[in-house]
Amino acid sequence: MTEDTTRKAMFRWLTGSIMTSIKLMGSKQMRVFTRGMSMVFVNQLNRENGEPLRDGIDVDAAIEGYRKLEVASGQAEQDDVSVSQTPEGIQLLVKDCSYAGFCRDILPALTGTGEFSESTIPCMRCSNYSAALGLYNKTKWPYRLVQYAPGAKCTGVLKKL
Repeated sequence: MTEDTTRKAMFRWLTGSIMTSIKLMGSKQMRVFTRGMSMVFVNQLNRENGEPLRDGIDVDAAIEGYRKLEVASGQAEQDDVSVSQTPEGIQLLVKDCSYAGFCRDILPALTGTGEFSESTIPCMRCSNYSAALGLYNKTKWPYRLVQYAPGAKCTGVLKKL
């Protein structure tokens, strides 16, 4: 099996496992599950890159540090994500996303069930930024999507609890 074939098979397996999890757990538990996956992913990515993110950093350092990890690991380009402060919280504008293919496959199925709306669907990218804040700033910043168009432009807002 070629590496490309293996990646496609793993992608399909991941998509299937996520869909199964959603059907078994429902929308609220799926958000908890996604957050847990992101916590493990961000922590592992940080370790693999020499642990540049440390406990106790401020919000801006956690956000910028995670963005640098994405770039360093080849998951993003420097300008893929724009971060800004808004009255609602921290806005993430994602112009290009490594998860776009996954989202194009799974999001229509999620919103079609009626359990998820545009504001409650899981977003791996936003979840990862939220996890970075939880792990290294020790604060909770749940997110909601305000716009999604996977591969074109998605916008999420992180709001501190």
